Amino acid sequence: MKPVTINGLEKRYSDGTFAVRGIDLTIGEGEFVTLLGPSGCGKTTTLRCLAGLEAPTAGSISFGDQVVVDPAHNIFVPPEKRDISMVFQNYALWPHMTVFANVAYPLKMAKVRKSEIKERVAASLALVNLRERAQQPASQLSGGQQQRVALARAMVGRPSLIFFDEPLSNLDAKLRHTMQEQIRAAHESLGSTTVYVTHDQQEALALSDRIVVMDQGKILQIGTSEELYRQPNSHFVADFLGYQNIMDATVVGVDADSYTVQLNDSDLKITLQGKTGKKAGDSVTVAFRSAHLRFDTMPDEQFTPIDGLITHATYRGRDLLLLLEAQGKTLRATLDEDEMVRVDRSQLTAGSTITLKLLADRVVALPDPDPDDDTAITYESEDM
Repeated sequence: MKPVTINGLEKRYSDGTFAVRGIDLTIGEGEFVTLLGPSGCGKTTTLRCLAGLEAPTAGSISFGDQVVVDPAHNIFVPPEKRDISMVFQNYALWPHMTVFANVAYPLKMAKVRKSEIKERVAASLALVNLRERAQQPASQLSGGQQQRVALARAMVGRPSLIFFDEPLSNLDAKLRHTMQEQIRAAHESLGSTTVYVTHDQQEALALSDRIVVMDQGKILQIGTSEELYRQPNSHFVADFLGYQNIMDATVVGVDADSYTVQLNDSDLKITLQGKTGKKAGDSVTVAFRSAHLRFDTMPDEQFTPIDGLITHATYRGRDLLLLLEAQGKTLRATLDEDEMVRVDRSQLTAGSTITLKLLADRVVALPDPDPDDDTAITYESEDM
């Protein structure tokens, strides 16, 4: 298993457009790292440079002690000599071949002994629960089964590195969840260093040791799932990772372990926990998730009561999404099943008023934007 080191990686096309610009990243041996971002952010180009399917314009990539690409020194190790496997979105199976033959193919090309091929293919298929399908043509499998065959094929060579390029995009929600479990289990079983590309926030949070959020060819934030979920470092990252309420405000009071802000163009005041270097009158951007507006809190939790008029209510089975007008601001709240049963449902319809409690320790004050940052765009995220 090998660590990955990326220094100053750049990919520029002939028209001058940057796909990747100045990426520095170190991925630890045996780590599962996800490149996360919207379409066109540079994540797939970065992965293709790692795999040797794209030649970067500048920078270097090393796998362990081996430099695999460095344009400045005319170094480029071809993909077949990088000790990697790759799982694609479109499975890339040979439909006329059996499941066994598809998984065995890289071992056959490596001239592994037949007895060992049989052993290793059986072990890989067992990991993805497809051992009984070994002699079935790949074309007769469902989409989910074909993706599991692709995963088994990636593992069978016991590579130092496995790369995944949006592997679950073509699957339905239930299959995606099942495949996430199998991909993570396979990673832990094999111990390979894994780099995974997706635009799906939930997928990244569920799978990764660390997540690299990208946009416009740059890295915006790196952290564990919990770090990114609780402490986004910019408006873009907060928006992309599901903070449905992001608003400009002004500090109106500072205490020893909390401070109060007033939302701009509103009389609504919100208390945040924690120390801040700001003083009364300073501007700040605050963010919180729709799920952090609740009916009830624990006895020791600090909160801000918010009265609002429900303008829209959407029942989604697992929860109820509310749009509230609260003192001139539109807020989003999500009530789960447990909370829904604590109140008369007739009070959760458009035109009703409601009082919710905003948890003070879940409200995030976003850092001031970098004036030299040209990635200040927003992304419409899904509710999380």
